[in-house]
Amino acid sequence: MALTTTKNITITGTCTVDDTVIERYTAVISQSDPSNMSLSQTQVKKTLVKENIDTCRADRAEFEDLAYSVQDEMITEAGTTEGTSEEAE
Repeated sequence: MALTTTKNITITGTCTVDDTVIERYTAVISQSDPSNMSLSQTQVKKTLVKENIDTCRADRAEFEDLAYSVQDEMITEAGTTEGTSEEAE
């Protein structure tokens, strides 16, 4: 058997109303292949989510924009690194 490991970047966020976390957001981006990203959300207080749905949607969209921005940056850096190593060979 051989051990296989991966390195990932994890970004987390929360939607908070009156100091209460009502939703959590997570993005996991693979460092070896930044085009591989997973996004998830968890409703912590479902009743408060329903009452504050517009806030949750706005926070979720803001979080996703941030996650995609980080992913784009990582993809660009990976391309720059690959291009540099290819030129050096």
